[in-house]
Amino acid sequence: MKFIDDWREELNKAWSVKLAILASALGIADQLLPALSGLVPPIAYALLSASIIFAKVVWQK
Repeated sequence: MKFIDDWREELNKAWSVKLAILASALGIADQLLPALSGLVPPIAYALLSASIIFAKVVWQK
């Protein structure tokens, strides 16, 4: 296997890497949100939950 000369620059431009990081962040947020249910007001909790679900659905398509 041979790396291209400017692999770091190409890695920063790669959308697949950016989307994988976003998917990981959404998965972590999805797991951490129930732990915040006592700290966050119910309306904000509902909006956060809905936005995470919406973002996961949109980004997976």
